[in-house]
Amino acid sequence: MVPLLRQRLTWKPAGDRDGQEPMAGSAAKARALAYMFATGGVLGATVVALPQLPQSEELGMLLTSASAFAVAVVVLAAFERIPAWGFPALLACGTLLIGAEIYFSGDASSAYAVLYLWVYLYAFYFLPRNQALVQGLLVAACYAAVLALRDPTSTSITRWVITIATLTAAGLLVGRLRDRVGMLIERLGEAAVTDPLTGLPNRRGFEQAMRLELERAGRSRQPLSLILGDIDCFKQVNDKHGHQEGDSVLKRLGAILERSKRRADVAARIGGEEFAVVAADTDEPGAYMLAERLRTEVERSFSEQTASVTISFGIASFPGHGESLDDLSRAADEALYAAKSLGRNRSVIHSRETAGILSQAAGLRERESRVELATVLAIAEALDARGGARSADHSETVGRWAELLAEELGLPGEGVARLRLAGVVHDIGTIGVAEKTICKPGPLSEREWPEVRSHPEVGARILRNARLTDLSGWVLAHHERPDGRGYPNGLRQDEIPLEASILAVADAYEAMTAERPFRPALPGEAVLVELERGAGEQFEERVVGALIGLLARELPARSAA
Repeated sequence: MVPLLRQRLTWKPAGDRDGQEPMAGSAAKARALAYMFATGGVLGATVVALPQLPQSEELGMLLTSASAFAVAVVVLAAFERIPAWGFPALLACGTLLIGAEIYFSGDASSAYAVLYLWVYLYAFYFLPRNQALVQGLLVAACYAAVLALRDPTSTSITRWVITIATLTAAGLLVGRLRDRVGMLIERLGEAAVTDPLTGLPNRRGFEQAMRLELERAGRSRQPLSLILGDIDCFKQVNDKHGHQEGDSVLKRLGAILERSKRRADVAARIGGEEFAVVAADTDEPGAYMLAERLRTEVERSFSEQTASVTISFGIASFPGHGESLDDLSRAADEALYAAKSLGRNRSVIHSRETAGILSQAAGLRERESRVELATVLAIAEALDARGGARSADHSETVGRWAELLAEELGLPGEGVARLRLAGVVHDIGTIGVAEKTICKPGPLSEREWPEVRSHPEVGARILRNARLTDLSGWVLAHHERPDGRGYPNGLRQDEIPLEASILAVADAYEAMTAERPFRPALPGEAVLVELERGAGEQFEERVVGALIGLLARELPARSAA
């Protein structure tokens, strides 16, 4: 009880750790009322002990003081539960008690009239202007009634006019000051979350918006994406054209993002040349399309300027890449790093497989940099995001099945890790295939097939340039067949690396068990029949046998669980 009373009676200073109370919040209004009534009660009781006029009524004065104390207790008990209409009602009660105190004092010129100033100050500080004016009219009427009862003379009228005019002037001044302070606080609040150069939210404003959207997305389980952008080679702009031109670039780029984003999105400048876009109700493909639109608009807008400017974006989405601001920021930053590694001026979606593969591969091939691995993984993720006939996590699923098959066939630990990586990037060559061909829902035409069949060679070149030589050979051969009818080189039997055969079976299994726009996923029995039918001709028999054995163990285990 005592701690609660102390809490309700204590004003929080501006620097309080728990935060500053709103200037006109219910707690502040209740606390001020409690102090006013309690102080009035103390004053009234104290004055009774002093010599009084013969016509004063001390019992009435004591009852009035006791009533003020009672109101203070009620206010402290109710505190923040006091309804909005309760504050003007309680203030009106205070006006009546002051009038009663003047009346019982027996002196129309009583100093108690000064207490009406408290009413005016409270009304014009805490209440809306129209309610404050009503309180002023009530004070004027109450004081006029007391004067009429105690001293109905011309001097009392003069006293009333001067007193009410002075109180009104003081109240209006306080009200004006309150409005000015409120505007100043509002402007300071806006300045605290706004970047002065671009007019966009700053990092603090971005974090507030992001946390709000994360809370909303957590409740509704709707997607949410974070797009982090960084101007490419911005230091060169400052070095070559000067900081004034650099500021002009930042300002213009901020305007481009604000103009090109969707209405519900929040664009922010979160660092020197770093920007962010909070995209609510947006999944990975949608965020990728938005980022590409922003990137293209930036590139187009600066193409004919003195300082040619491009921007790279990294994308992370809730809940797939994280459910907190820190996790999503970290994921988007990793994707942005990959975009920079790819050569800049591009958008990259964070790969959920990146961290695991990078950590496994780090000790296996020291000569391969993390940057090169991040690059090819980012390409694979972006290609899956294009959609089309493949599932959104096609490459990751192939990587996991390739890893399981490699373990089943007894490959060494290094080979298992390499095959998982190869599975994730096995279709990286489709970057050279037109999107309309990739996304075609039906069978391919004779003119489209050569384009699709070129993707193992394109992928092999990309991986070879990234110094992933072993993966390059496996990806090149993952569409070869034991009967020699595969592509691109028509290899047969032992000419096909075992790792490529593992990729082929993992790829086929994922394709058959995943939903496609033009057909549903095949049931497990049908998949096994197809694999057994193709063993020895389309697929390596050992690998098919390993998958069948793997599934035979997994399916009963899942049923038992």
